[in-house]
Amino acid sequence: MGNEKRGYPTGYVPVPTGPANTISPRKTRFARTALLVVSAVLLSTLLPTSWTSTRLLNLDISAPEPSFTQPGEQWKDDTWPLREHTPWDISTDFPYPRLLEYDVTEGTWLRLDVNPKTGEIVFDMLGDLYCLPETAYSRSALASDAFTRAVPILRGVPHDSDPHFSPDGSRIVFRSDAGLGVENIWVKPWTGCSAMDVRPAHATGELLDALAVKGDEEDLLASGVAETEERKRRRLLREGRHDGTSVSSSQFARSLL
Repeated sequence: MGNEKRGYPTGYVPVPTGPANTISPRKTRFARTALLVVSAVLLSTLLPTSWTSTRLLNLDISAPEPSFTQPGEQWKDDTWPLREHTPWDISTDFPYPRLLEYDVTEGTWLRLDVNPKTGEIVFDMLGDLYCLPETAYSRSALASDAFTRAVPILRGVPHDSDPHFSPDGSRIVFRSDAGLGVENIWVKPWTGCSAMDVRPAHATGELLDALAVKGDEEDLLASGVAETEERKRRRLLREGRHDGTSVSSSQFARSLL
């Protein structure tokens, strides 16, 4: 019906007779290239960072293995001891220290203990051990406001601290870095403040002889002359540690049983 109204015979389809509306191949390639570029930009923006162009192309690019070696591989700890122990004593094997002497009437950070049998007090101060007799805090002594001079019972270069009495009061246990310079537990018999006094004015017997040569033997140490066993014994007598023994904590615990 539509063709008949325009004057065309029935079944006739008109064909356009104007110039053809075509797109050149060059423009088609350009459009496709632009579409690919825009798509790539959008994908790189929207996708996670790990999705790079190499991953999109399914390329296997792996990081190289590190070339360095582990630091611990050059050290072997499968042998004991790691090295031979070098004989060394903190009291002798370093430039001899200066001697400082002064009087004090009070202190802080003192560790003390009371003998369960005699009432004597043992305490540490500046790396040495001191003792106060039971009379130092008697009623008469406290009422008179008189000072009682503490008795030094352990002196010398090593740092001694934290003294405690055994349950029966016959020994003291303390910490000390005597010898190798490493803190250990030490045990020493307790014979009383007066008997353990290492001051020259109260010395007798072997201690008195050891104190008589103290200056000469310290000069030998300062000049680098190695200490002999005889000189070592005299030094230990002067320090008050000639009868001390270094033990482990388990050994000391067993000795109290």
